[in-house]
Amino acid sequence: MLKLKNVSQENIVLADLYEKLLKPDEIILLIEDWRIRASNSSEIFDYIIHGQIILINHDDEIISNISDAIDALKCVQQKYLQRFDEKTLVQESCRPIDTFPSFCGEGDDPENIRAVNGGERMINSHNIGDDMTKSIYVNFNVKQNRTFFHEGYIMWKNADMDQVILDAVPVVTNYSVGSNTYFNIDPATGLIIPAAGDGNIVVEPEDMRLMEISMNIDHPDMKVMPGFWDADYDADTNTFFNITPNANGTGDYNMFSTEIILERVANINLLGDGFMAMQSADIAEFMHNMRFKLTFITEPPDHEWKMSCIITMHRRYTKTFG
Repeated sequence: MLKLKNVSQENIVLADLYEKLLKPDEIILLIEDWRIRASNSSEIFDYIIHGQIILINHDDEIISNISDAIDALKCVQQKYLQRFDEKTLVQESCRPIDTFPSFCGEGDDPENIRAVNGGERMINSHNIGDDMTKSIYVNFNVKQNRTFFHEGYIMWKNADMDQVILDAVPVVTNYSVGSNTYFNIDPATGLIIPAAGDGNIVVEPEDMRLMEISMNIDHPDMKVMPGFWDADYDADTNTFFNITPNANGTGDYNMFSTEIILERVANINLLGDGFMAMQSADIAEFMHNMRFKLTFITEPPDHEWKMSCIITMHRRYTKTFG
């Protein structure tokens, strides 16, 4: 998705985007109606020409050439095709532009940021005597491979009211106890938040796990939660630098001191042998350092049972790249 960023030192009111106030360094996503409005906005074109606003593409790259930036904005109009009678052609698809469908039964290899697949398999094979509750973590490399979760499918055999739970959770940041530091923990949320030299925990740079915060798809000028940290990202080394606090909660990243449930995607009881398609017309974007946690709970008395999961995603790359 295209983004606009205010690179001036003053607030900019975008009259063509419903009087949206764009603060210095603020970034907004151009989705749905905003894309059409921006593609016809001479006001936004002027801001780009005069260097007050820049355009960022779906790979988070700045389109520095002014002509290319304006052409990219105008091309948005072509995504909405019309018939000869000027009625809009509508295609039933939630697939974001420049992504491809991907059906998979495993995560990505977390040791290779450009890997697609090669990670934890989304299966469970319970034998008598195994732990009655088992959890696995499924990671996806999304910082350089934009990824949207769509649907899921499960198959099971010999279940006897066994349970499977699918949660979206953050990768946890390790910390130690300290005093007079620049980090605190919000006890209500488990978030690691900035402190003004009066903090009580220590977070080493190599332990920081910044979870990126997505925009709210229903409200494109809002994020799904406050963010208390900002950082720059080096795609070549897959590292963050210039990690700075954002006490106002308008940052792009968060760190979590403990695992919390960001979203509970599924909580299902299984019986016998079967197959289930968990269909949806919607998508949800996977963000950096967010992952799936699959929990399998065997109902007593102990017995053997199996299950396998497949998920449908839309991804920028569907095979290992780079």
